[in-house]
Amino acid sequence: MKKTFLYLLAVLFVFGSASYLVAQDNLEKAKQLAKDKKFEEAQNLLEKIIDENDKNAEAHYVLGRVYMALKEFEDASDSFEEAVELEKDNSEYHFRLGSAYGADARESNIISQAILAPKIKTQFEIAVTLDGNNIGARIGVAQFYLQAPGFMGGDVDKALEQGEALLTLDEPQGRMILAQAYQSKEQMDLAEEQYRLLLDKYGNDKKYAGIYNAYGYRLLSQEKYDEAIAAFEKQVELLPERANSYDSLGDGYRKAGKLKLAMEQYKKALEIDPEFESSKDNLEELEDELK
Repeated sequence: MKKTFLYLLAVLFVFGSASYLVAQDNLEKAKQLAKDKKFEEAQNLLEKIIDENDKNAEAHYVLGRVYMALKEFEDASDSFEEAVELEKDNSEYHFRLGSAYGADARESNIISQAILAPKIKTQFEIAVTLDGNNIGARIGVAQFYLQAPGFMGGDVDKALEQGEALLTLDEPQGRMILAQAYQSKEQMDLAEEQYRLLLDKYGNDKKYAGIYNAYGYRLLSQEKYDEAIAAFEKQVELLPERANSYDSLGDGYRKAGKLKLAMEQYKKALEIDPEFESSKDNLEELEDELK
């Protein structure tokens, strides 16, 4: 009887181990499918994994990432909520849940945004508390503090704190946060100092071409059109494959009153991405104006 019992235990162990290995193999396949942008296939495989074991936190997390890529933000939130519930101490899961809430909020009305705001803030703050080196979480909470109105939890001084903390983790991101925060406080000299430090150190690095985008729009807000256009032209030089590069340059020309040049840039953006909404809208408006 004892031998039979031990045999059954051994069989169950082998079966359980095999099932675990199959699930892990399928999870890796799903990750690769997502990486290859085969999102629907990845979704189907992940849902199968979860049907077989709904306690697989990583499967819920990866499914959330897939839903984010598909712009199904409510479903993404649900998946990340499941992952967080299963692994409450995982900083990355909390960060992604906050990001999903944020993406959902951007497409929602003011009432829904007010409901989602504290959820976004809470998840980002938890993520930072769990792992102070989580760069994405620090950027996320800083951007929340910068963009949310005060009654929803916005706080420029807290954004400055995150910018300072980021300097030792990711200097370019830290200085970008500091520049935006100083600009929000209308401390323009300090904002300009941060942009200058960024451009001097990283101005020719393709990885940080977005600096020119932020700086260009700051210059536009100051009606420094020629300088803004120069900044956007540098972004195009570094990132000629991005629709947004041409869209931003089009905005610069448009603000400067050079409407035909602006239209040319919007058309270039749409050649790269025919669904780029900003360029589509701007081009339609300019065509109506020129009529």
